[in-house]
Amino acid sequence: MHVLVLSEYWSPTYGVPQRRWHWLTGILEAAGHTVSVVTPRTKDGPVQVAHETLVPTQLQEQKSGLTERALAQLMSSQAMARTAIRYIRGLGGSSRPSVIIGTVPTLPTAKAAEIVSKATGIPYVIDLRDAWPDLLKYTARWNEETGKQSVRERLLGGLPTTVASTLFKFNFSRTLANATGIITTTTSLEAALRQDLYQQFFSTVRNVFTPPTHPQAHHTHTPGAPLHVLYAGTIGRAQKLSQVLDAVSLLPAGTVELRFVGTGAALDYLRERVDASPALRAAVSFYPRTVNGRLTRHYEWADVGLVHLADWEPLRRTVPSKMYELMEEQIPVVSVVEGEAQHLIENLDAGWVSAPGDVAGLADLLKQLAAGPIAAPGTAARDWVLHEREVTAPENFLWVVESAAGIRTAAAA
Repeated sequence: MHVLVLSEYWSPTYGVPQRRWHWLTGILEAAGHTVSVVTPRTKDGPVQVAHETLVPTQLQEQKSGLTERALAQLMSSQAMARTAIRYIRGLGGSSRPSVIIGTVPTLPTAKAAEIVSKATGIPYVIDLRDAWPDLLKYTARWNEETGKQSVRERLLGGLPTTVASTLFKFNFSRTLANATGIITTTTSLEAALRQDLYQQFFSTVRNVFTPPTHPQAHHTHTPGAPLHVLYAGTIGRAQKLSQVLDAVSLLPAGTVELRFVGTGAALDYLRERVDASPALRAAVSFYPRTVNGRLTRHYEWADVGLVHLADWEPLRRTVPSKMYELMEEQIPVVSVVEGEAQHLIENLDAGWVSAPGDVAGLADLLKQLAAGPIAAPGTAARDWVLHEREVTAPENFLWVVESAAGIRTAAAA
């Protein structure tokens, strides 16, 4: 079977979407399928990379503002749709893809998959990595963590964004409804979507791809010494990491050492806050995102890993991929999460949970952990992640893709 993937992100650039699809492509190829990918690139014409064929589209300039970024993504998705249609029409009958997969992020890529499907008659599947479209309800809060508003927001009170997000949510929901299959990354998001959508082919494929680094040892915390807290991941809007700084500000000097490793839209704002506070400067440090995500020295330094999300209702149906990585490496997790992520931490005994938005509660938890010894987690969380990666996820992924393509029957589920 030939699978055509539409994706805004692909190797050799690095990030969670690229790591997810490097892993999923391997699953497809191990099952005997071929993969072609329509993705933005600087070169023209199909290029063979590893085992998949890359079909490049026009590369759009990356923007930092939400509006500018959304427009660039829309233009990129339109270019992807045109390129994919030309590519399919240039193939012989036996070489045509059996199924199209549109990967989200970015959101317009889903629409591109629908357009290509309608133009070619090939069914499409949406790989939905976050709790869309419900996150669009929170567009008015997306810039809270950057510490600034755009000129449009100051002048118009966010009205254009609100109108645009409402229209986009309606359009995106129709795209999901027309898909032959939908892949989610959490069971709670799958269950929520099933209430409104009636596709026969739904499946959850968690972000349990192989971590790029394996530390040889972990730091042993001495009671009363500063607690080494590591946050390694996206420093963005939905993480609400300014509240971690608020919590650290409530602690006596020397209670914690907090290390941020990564980049994102909120990085500059966090740096400004730390620079403005002598107490925070003494406790907080920043490191750039590591090459290929190799975090060995940071993991070996850490007493605990931090996972943090904002108190937005749709994020209850999100599990940060970094949480799985920490669980596999048996690094205790301080998790500021709700919903499915909270249940996993508690049920697998992988760490501690503090409620999003409860700054005082997080400060108390960190103070307690700094005061005492920290026991290493057992193997339950690690074993669960490995089983998800090696058994559950490949089975779920192949089932939904092959079923959508018509080479499995519903009874095979």
